[in-house]
Amino acid sequence: MTKTGGSVSDIELAFNEVCRLCAQLANNQKSIPTNSQYAILARRLLERFAAELRVSLGDLAWRDLEITVSRGQAVLPRILWVAITQRGKRVSESTSIAVCFGRRGEGAVAGLIDTSPAKNRAGFTPVKRTKIGNIQVDVDGNKQATSYNDKFANPREFVFGALVGEDLLAHIEESFRLMATLGVGLGSAGRN
Repeated sequence: MTKTGGSVSDIELAFNEVCRLCAQLANNQKSIPTNSQYAILARRLLERFAAELRVSLGDLAWRDLEITVSRGQAVLPRILWVAITQRGKRVSESTSIAVCFGRRGEGAVAGLIDTSPAKNRAGFTPVKRTKIGNIQVDVDGNKQATSYNDKFANPREFVFGALVGEDLLAHIEESFRLMATLGVGLGSAGRN
């Protein structure tokens, strides 16, 4: 992985800021409109984290890729996320690399994820985290479409306050290799 700027500590700081906001939002029982102060702050923090990832993953073929952040349509989603997808593809319709933040601010789960409604995507086998138990970071939203615990092929938890940025970047790199091996999504198109 060739870094073109930024620092791992910047990723860690941006990660922790998103987790802190998720912890604050967890105390709010009401839906949060996307035009509210909290939703605008959430987008800014997610975009900052995404920008730090992009800089630190500098050797990816960004002409074929884009980073998308969760926004919500009318209300802010309970599970905030950042995803690397094939340019022009929607996260909800494809396989991508994602960092999904826990709904209580406990950290995030990262890895290769398939959130599409299509079942049995060739080669992609999600890990059923909810059946394994011992989940520290819960990334299930209020609806089936926004419940991500059981949609990762290689889930790895990163806990708030204990993130080692190099570990997150290495896991994202591993997720790209897995994607290429499985022949799903962007796979080898991610490399320059």
